[in-house]
This record gives sequence, structure tokens and C-alpha cells, in this order.
Amino acid sequence: MPARLLLRAGKRQSRQQQLNTLRAGGTLIVLKDDSSHLTYLVDTGASCSVLPHTSNQPPHGLELRAADGRCIPTWGYKNHVLNIGQRVFRFRFILAAVEQPILGNDFLACFRLLVDPARRLVLEATTLKPLGQAASSARASTLLHALRSTPASI
Repeated sequence: MPARLLLRAGKRQSRQQQLNTLRAGGTLIVLKDDSSHLTYLVDTGASCSVLPHTSNQPPHGLELRAADGRCIPTWGYKNHVLNIGQRVFRFRFILAAVEQPILGNDFLACFRLLVDPARRLVLEATTLKPLGQAASSARASTLLHALRSTPASI
């Protein structure tokens, strides 16, 4: 089953507005895990990937900061498996006091994934095939050639 991607654009919102946007089909890119049916926010502004967690124990481990500067409590790590399209991703996530799972730049870099907001896709960097979708090899080849021939100064 292909991954479901959504692109939602707009200016910066409050945390509650962001959560409402997600529930209402707003302005963010998300991927859906085919096994758990969890929806993961693809956040190129996040340096690390996190899973929602609550605990009666005091927070320990990393100190994360939200974009607005507030501290996000964390409780260590969890190895987690995602199934998106034909790919299986095994990754170590930070357990944090967040509302939704987040795929950050660490996840994108580890699995060589690119985000294309204009086309509303997450792409495999080596083939330029959309994640979770079969792309025609001619189209992927054309895109790869175009990227390789683009001057580095852009």
C-alpha cells in the first residue's frame, strides 16, 4: 500500500492551531505507517525524530527545545520499525512529550530521503522515486539527470 503524503502550507501557527490543522487536514507533510497506521509528521526543521511518550517518571536524557524555545521532556530512546510502501525502516527514536510522531532530519539523512514540497513527495535520494509509490524509471531517470546537470551554485 503506498504511503500517504499531504502538503499543507501556511504561516507559523500556535501549537493548538497546529494540532487542529493536523486533525482537519491542514498544511503539513505526513507519512502513514502501513502497519501501525500511525501518521508521522515529516519535519525538515526538526534535527531529531521523536515518538510521543508520557511517564510518571521524571524526564531524563536529552534536552529538546521546541521552535518557540520551550523545553520538551524526554525519556530516553526506543528502537521502532516503520513500514512505508515497500520499505521497512528500523530507527532509534527519542521518547518525548509530543502529540504526534515526528520524522526529523536524522531519519531523512539516515535513509537518504529528500522532501519535495512542490510536488508533495518524499523521495529516495538515490533513485528519486517517491517513497511508497512506483515511479516510472524513465521519469526518475529524467529527474536524476536534471539534478546532476544543475549548476552547483544554485
